[in-house]
Amino acid sequence: MPVTVKANREVNNYGQLIVSGAPMIDVRSSSEFIEAFAPGAANIPLLDDQQRHLVGVEYKRVGKEAAIALGARLIDPAQRARRVESWRAYATDHPGAVIYCARGGLRSNISSSWLAEAGIDLPVVKGGYKAIRQFLLESLTQSVQQLPLIIVGGRTGVGKTIFLNSLERRLDLEGLAKHRGSSFGGTATIQPSNANFENEITATLLRLLATSKQTVFVEDEARMVGSNSVPAVLHEKMKASGVILLEEAIEARINNVIDDYVVQLLSLYKQAQGEESGFDAYEEHHLNSLYRVRKRFGGENYAQARELLLTALAQHKNHNDTAAYKPLIEKLLVDYYDPMYDYQLQVKADRVMYQGDKHELARWCAESVAAESQQGYSG
Repeated sequence: MPVTVKANREVNNYGQLIVSGAPMIDVRSSSEFIEAFAPGAANIPLLDDQQRHLVGVEYKRVGKEAAIALGARLIDPAQRARRVESWRAYATDHPGAVIYCARGGLRSNISSSWLAEAGIDLPVVKGGYKAIRQFLLESLTQSVQQLPLIIVGGRTGVGKTIFLNSLERRLDLEGLAKHRGSSFGGTATIQPSNANFENEITATLLRLLATSKQTVFVEDEARMVGSNSVPAVLHEKMKASGVILLEEAIEARINNVIDDYVVQLLSLYKQAQGEESGFDAYEEHHLNSLYRVRKRFGGENYAQARELLLTALAQHKNHNDTAAYKPLIEKLLVDYYDPMYDYQLQVKADRVMYQGDKHELARWCAESVAAESQQGYSG
């Protein structure tokens, strides 16, 4: 007896789905999901990776109907019941959920049909993930063109990320990339795929654009944030935008770095890998990070910094004392990061709009936003 698949209710309001943060069930296999997915989607697959492979082979060998029939045989009644229950539970906890697969075809329609038989009506995203991705790619360029940017710059350790996150209209590239941007900026969390990084950037910009076309603040970043690449259209806009510079004394910068790259980073590693293994991974992270900059830092500076790092790590591990990191961090800031910053500042000096400490910069930003709002109201 041939297996039939009902065509279900479709939605194609991609912008509304993204801006509203609509809950989405991604029924593709886990390997497809890891590669890229719609912002905020939950992966509850119809077929696992092996089942998907077998169905794909059957589709190429015999055709669509045979592939559908094989899929039906591969998922026994108990598996089907578990899948339906998982989708039902998600839909119950997330009102307004929708379903998508790769192209809005078989898998999403089968999933929606099974749910309908269980009394739950969930629409299918027309065109699936492929259509969502295409919409996001097109929207990225449009959003970047429409939103003015101001770049938050400053020396390493001044607290740019903390300051950025105190602002309402912001795009936190490091947060989206799960990386702090510098040579030492990796965390215990795996970075997203570049497609997911781009998707999240676009989703953030669309949500900002939905509220107004006022200025968005972005931290000064290189093209690469760890392994993620800032989209060219956005990075070109950043390089042409005005810059505000956050200033801080060297002692405060050292303390900020200890808090960020020592205390918080070690906590993340321990949460992920346990007490002992976490410290070992943290230690390896810093040794590898320092090794990667050895050529630019110079042989003598690298050797001195490595000795300081080994001393600090031993003090930290054996006595839970982080004070020994201070000479190392000061050396890295003064002899490595600051010279690079001074050189880069020369290139963007004509774009600097304001500079000051966090209080002065916060006041300037508030006044600028207020003036922009008044201009928009008057206009």
